[in-house]
Amino acid sequence: MFHSHLFGRQSIDDYMNNIRIAVENEIEGMSHADLDRDIGELCNYFAEKHPVDVPVLSEEYMADEPPDSPYARIVMLKCYIPFKGDASLFHVSGGSHPVISTSCQVEGQHLTVRVEVQMDNPDDLKRKMADFIRTVNDGLNSLRDSVSRWKGQIPGWAAQKINTRKDALARQSQFKQKLSNIVPLRKRDDGTEKVVVPVQRKPAPLPPAQKSAMEPELPMTAYDDILKTIQAMVHVFERSPTVSKGMGEEDLRTILLVALNGLYEGGATGETFNGAGKTDILVRYEDRNVFIAECLIWEGAAALRSKMDDQLFTYATWRDSKLALLVFNRNKNFTEVVNKMRATVGAHPLCVSQLRLDHLSGARYKFRRKDDPQREFTLTCLAFDVPR
Repeated sequence: MFHSHLFGRQSIDDYMNNIRIAVENEIEGMSHADLDRDIGELCNYFAEKHPVDVPVLSEEYMADEPPDSPYARIVMLKCYIPFKGDASLFHVSGGSHPVISTSCQVEGQHLTVRVEVQMDNPDDLKRKMADFIRTVNDGLNSLRDSVSRWKGQIPGWAAQKINTRKDALARQSQFKQKLSNIVPLRKRDDGTEKVVVPVQRKPAPLPPAQKSAMEPELPMTAYDDILKTIQAMVHVFERSPTVSKGMGEEDLRTILLVALNGLYEGGATGETFNGAGKTDILVRYEDRNVFIAECLIWEGAAALRSKMDDQLFTYATWRDSKLALLVFNRNKNFTEVVNKMRATVGAHPLCVSQLRLDHLSGARYKFRRKDDPQREFTLTCLAFDVPR
């Protein structure tokens, strides 16, 4: 059954505030060398990275062939309206929130709607679809007006944070210089110097698909590279809990997408349709899925098992072979959470074996698909302590 969530999940204020947080956190992770560029160029980079592309509906639509029901008086038709733009913005509300009673949802780059049509009056479909499209466009136009007011602020947010970051780095550099005149300093080696999000996006570390192979596999080195990027960003949260204390699961995921898109040339998306549902994080490379992850805030073993069975394993298609579960702990016994996470995942009936993973709060397993036991995939579970 369809349920309409158009323009109802999030306000444009919250949506843009998440972008502001993402921009500020990316700048916070940049080094002095990264920031030693023309500030206008840097601000334009962040504005282009977050285009806030409000969808534009096509004037034409199509419908599925009606079912064989010659004695029915009413037929339910599923119609498809193509659109261009960011699909996630269908769930953001602008200044007004139009009431949409028709069952609809977003599927890829189509807005789908189910319409009841009487067998003796098929022309009624045109009227109902025209009313629906007009209502949706009212919501999109209101959102577009709000975006136009908000969008121009992104360079300003970036400029303010860049200047703040530069000043902080300058003070730190001056302090180190003065301190070095008093006492010899040893170089730090605690990993903090490695948390850098590149301004210039680099190609994904994946080899071209082998045309001779039946189904190319994502190399473990590339899989680990993606996970290390996620770990580096989350470690910023762990070291600076005040930055993320008010963030929910969706906000934390948004920050991770910033890092992944910075590394993989825009290939990481959130709430992307894939398989039987919507994944939290999906990385595509050369038009194929190479990495799928689900995020959750720890609420117990039952919730974790549900996340695996009802979402991650359901959303992953037969071709998806590299999956991940990202567990965020908020103010619970972290050691206990890690142990319960490992026990729950390892005891899953589809788990074949545990694989080696050098990570204090993670684990890696080999799983088989429920619908095809001969097809196996790798699942990595990582837990992070992100207190409120």
